[in-house]
Amino acid sequence: MSAADSSHMHATLRARQTLTRRLETELAGLRRHRLARRLGEIAFFAVLWSAGIAAGLIGLKATGSAAWALRLSGILVSAAALNAFYLLSHEGHHQLLFRGTFANHAANIALCIPLLHSPSAYCVLHELHHRYLGGPGDPDEYRNYTDDARLRWALQWVRLTMGTLVYMPLIPVVAWRRAERADRRRIGFEYAAMFAVWAPIFAIVPIRVLLQVWLIPGVVVGYVSAVRALAQHALTHSPDPLLASRSVRSNPVVSFLLLNENYHLEHHLFPEVPSYNLPRLRALLRSRLPHTVEARSYTRFLAGFVGRFVRGDESPLGLQRHAAVATKVEG
Repeated sequence: MSAADSSHMHATLRARQTLTRRLETELAGLRRHRLARRLGEIAFFAVLWSAGIAAGLIGLKATGSAAWALRLSGILVSAAALNAFYLLSHEGHHQLLFRGTFANHAANIALCIPLLHSPSAYCVLHELHHRYLGGPGDPDEYRNYTDDARLRWALQWVRLTMGTLVYMPLIPVVAWRRAERADRRRIGFEYAAMFAVWAPIFAIVPIRVLLQVWLIPGVVVGYVSAVRALAQHALTHSPDPLLASRSVRSNPVVSFLLLNENYHLEHHLFPEVPSYNLPRLRALLRSRLPHTVEARSYTRFLAGFVGRFVRGDESPLGLQRHAAVATKVEG
C-alpha cells in the first residue's frame, strides 16, 4: 500500500470517528438488517420485471400505436427492475442483502444472472474503489491514468455515453488480473454456473423477445448507471473523504427506484449501513458535516457538468460549506 493510499484510509477513519462521536448507539441501530424490508424490495422489483415482461410480450403481438406504447412501457418498467437488481447486487457486495454469508452470496448470484456478470468479479474491483477512493489504487479515478485534463474530460464523456456498456464485458478480464487465487476460483465457478443458465435461454428464446424483455432494458440500465456513477464522483475532491463522493437529493420516487444509492457520501463513509437506512443516516449526520459536494437532482448535476466542461473547470461541483457546524464537529 502506498503512502497516499494509507493517508486516504486514515483520513476516512478520522472522519467516521469525528462524525459519529457520541452517536454510537444510533449508528449501531442503523447497521441492523431488516429482513422483511429486504425481502419486500426483492419481491417488488421481481414483480415489476414480470410486469414489464408481460407488457412487452403483449406489445410484440399487438399492432398499431398500442403495440409501440406497450413495448416502450415494457422496456422502461423492465429497466427500472433490472436497475434495482443491479443496486441490490451492490448491497450483496457489501454483505448487506442478508446477514448469513451463504444466503447473501447465493442471492447475489441470482441477482447477477440477468446482469450478465459475476458478483465476485465485480466485488474485486468495487472493494478497490472503496478502499482507495480517489487515490492511486482506485480503478475509477481517471487521474491514475493521465495528467492531461483534456484526456480526463474525454474519459468522463466516454463514461457518460458508453462507459458502462464497455466496462461490463471487461469486468471478468480486469477482475481476473487483480484477483487473488481464491477470488479467481469463485469467479470461474460463477461464470460457469451463469453460462449454464444463459446458454439455454439464448438457444431457446427468440432474440426478438430477448431484446424486448431483457437486452434493450439492460442497455437502458447501462445509461442510467453511467449518469449515476458520473454524479457520484465526477468533479469532486478525492483527498478529503467528505468531498470525495456526491449525494444527490433528488425526489422520493427516484430515491426509491435507486434504493437510496443517491446518498452516496453517506454510503462511502459508512458502507456497512444497509441502503434502506441511508436516509436516516443522512439525517443523523447532516448537522455534523462541515462541507459536502451535493446536487439537487441528476438533471441539475448534468447541466452543471456540461457547464464545467465548456469552461474546462475540474473544481468540485456543488461544493457547500457549513461554517456553522465546522467548529462544532472539529471542536
